[in-house]
Amino acid sequence: MVKEEFEKEMEWFVSYYGFDLTKHMAPVWLELLKNYTAEQLHRALMQHIRDDEQPFFPAFGKINQQLSKFVRPIQ
Repeated sequence: MVKEEFEKEMEWFVSYYGFDLTKHMAPVWLELLKNYTAEQLHRALMQHIRDDEQPFFPAFGKINQQLSKFVRPIQ
């Protein structure tokens, strides 16, 4: 995933939570998500919103957990 795709997906997600993805957190999330597609990230973010009972912006691990449910790791 390239930076522009990441920013587009995160824009709606952070506005949903009213969260400011700081200049320090965004590059880290982008680096951790670089091997996924924008479609996979979108699906994981939507699934997180559906499943999570907490009304707060999630830690990266919660999104990664959603990704692992439908994306097989590269071997």
